Amino acid sequence: MNSEWTSRPAPAINYNRTFGSITVTNGTLSARGFENSVSGSSWTSTPGAGNGRLILEVTGTLSVGASGSISMDAKGYHGGNASRSAGGSPTGPGSACPNGGGGCGHVDWYGGGGGYGTAGTAGTSAAGLTYGSIDFATVLYLGSGGGSGGRQNGGYGGGAIQIVAPNLTIASGGQISAKGQTVGTYSGAGSGGTIVLSVSGTFTNSGTISVAGGTAGRAGGTGRTQYP
Repeated sequence: MNSEWTSRPAPAINYNRTFGSITVTNGTLSARGFENSVSGSSWTSTPGAGNGRLILEVTGTLSVGASGSISMDAKGYHGGNASRSAGGSPTGPGSACPNGGGGCGHVDWYGGGGGYGTAGTAGTSAAGLTYGSIDFATVLYLGSGGGSGGRQNGGYGGGAIQIVAPNLTIASGGQISAKGQTVGTYSGAGSGGTIVLSVSGTFTNSGTISVAGGTAGRAGGTGRTQYP
């Protein structure tokens, strides 16, 4: 199956879908965000199929053009808000602080950035810590959310991207990214997510691969990557 994405709206990709070849010419290839909640009653540390993770298996060539991107930016764990001041992470929805990767927050303080591959930047409140150093490439962890602060919501963490392909080409200007969300003055930004690229043949990268944390005076930590 040959598929080409242009400037029309990005489609939702089914979980573990296999394609012959894909060319992302102009626009963004993505998937649903992680539909998690700050309510402890509906919290899960394991996102459902497709939520927060874009997983592609290509039997031919995946090409990302100069105006194309594959993005799961800000599609990981939620940032803190008025209901739960700490950002979400694999260890919980932010009911306690510190809670692992999620940045801490407070209604009148500066929120801390979410952590994942590196710790977030602390504000008046503590930043999120690191996790997933051993098994990130198989678990595909999502990035953590930043803590709320000064009545501003914290940033969402980046989602996860896994691509299995014989050949992968990223042109100059093309992007593959799972970055954390940038926020305002008082809250903490989200951490970057995960990118794992398994290429058995030719890998040509003239573009950008990024799992950067979101920016704020309290930035989110970087995510984790694995590629040739």
